[in-house]
Amino acid sequence: MIRLSQRSIITPIVPEPPNFPKYVYNLVPFSELPQHANLFNRFLDIIGYVATVSNVAKVRYGYGKLETKRIVILKDEKGNSIEISLWGPRATEFDGDTVYKNGQDTAVIAIFVGTLAKNVKTDRGNKLILTGSSACRWYINEDTPAVNEFYSKLLQIEDELEPVQAMQLQGDDENTQRIEKKTLLQLYEEVDPVEHKNQRFESTITIKELAPNQGWWYRACKSCHSKTFLHGSGYKCTNEDCVCTEAIPRYKLCVMGNDDTYELEFVLFDLKAEQLIGKPVEKLAIMYAKNDVPPEIAALIGQKYTFIVKVSSKRSFTKRDPSFQVLYITHQFGKQTDIPSSHKQEQSSSSTISLSAPRHVPPLRPIKYKINTKQDELPLVHKSQTDIDPMEIEPTGEQDSHKNKRDQPSDDDNSDNDYLSKGKKAKQ
Repeated sequence: MIRLSQRSIITPIVPEPPNFPKYVYNLVPFSELPQHANLFNRFLDIIGYVATVSNVAKVRYGYGKLETKRIVILKDEKGNSIEISLWGPRATEFDGDTVYKNGQDTAVIAIFVGTLAKNVKTDRGNKLILTGSSACRWYINEDTPAVNEFYSKLLQIEDELEPVQAMQLQGDDENTQRIEKKTLLQLYEEVDPVEHKNQRFESTITIKELAPNQGWWYRACKSCHSKTFLHGSGYKCTNEDCVCTEAIPRYKLCVMGNDDTYELEFVLFDLKAEQLIGKPVEKLAIMYAKNDVPPEIAALIGQKYTFIVKVSSKRSFTKRDPSFQVLYITHQFGKQTDIPSSHKQEQSSSSTISLSAPRHVPPLRPIKYKINTKQDELPLVHKSQTDIDPMEIEPTGEQDSHKNKRDQPSDDDNSDNDYLSKGKKAKQ
């Protein structure tokens, strides 16, 4: 990788040196790829044979923008595989049709240069992939020492090789027709955290407030973005399979949104939250504590958006109302003068009104102190020693030895029952 700055000077060399290499790469074994995950200070070059190639499709990424994508799966001579996502022009420039056709008869060996390793979350956990964009190039079946050496290794496992497989990549532009539009009340009543965990929905909401006691950022693992905690001089990832000891601030913005029907929680991570806030988390995390609310975040209250969401299964299991993760922000309506009153709020307010409504009761009659006269006194009933409540006995003699026990709080939950049982025995 060559880093250029504003002071870099590029001088062309004419004529071109005769010994200038046509192919330049520094191959990284598949086994070493995980240690480069989510690090952007070095491009990675790999070699392998093409096992699978997909069609080109438009999918959403980052802020929800549609971008062209193609997937290529490479395998090494040991059978290890890695998925490569080609984006933008690189997706269309890769000749997938020819690769698939030739791959039915012979091995297709490719060197990919200028890729980056990235951990992505899937239903089965974290998955390591490579991404290729503007800096990415490839050399397929070229006459280079690396390709020839790799081909000789494949000849030893020729019987295990399979033809190149085709993968059908479904685009988000096709899925747009399948995304159901739902009100928040419909999300609450119809969406099940287990049955619909992978389904997407479209809802338009107005942000009412920040979810209480949630904060707006957390220290995430630099590799897999899981939560971290202090461990010695570094950090330890809560993901047992991750060995990364570095942490970075990451947006986790929880807001309460409502429409005319209900009120629910929505969670925005990373770029989705940054798209709303307008500033990177690193800048705000330095200026404000987790429990402080920066003005940029406070300004979101009253803003109206259309979100593409999916139900957050883990958060929904521990709450009465389901929680939803924002996948894309498709439309921003701006600041609303009035925040809609949801059905949930109306239920709460109506119940409060009914409890505080005046009742028709007769006027209050004051009760004064009782006048102590002989006529008002009740005749005394002679109490025998057995009829006296234990609490009325003044400790004398042997009973003094139990005084300390009476003065101390009892840990026995049945102490009151003991008194009652004694009273019952006394009356027998």
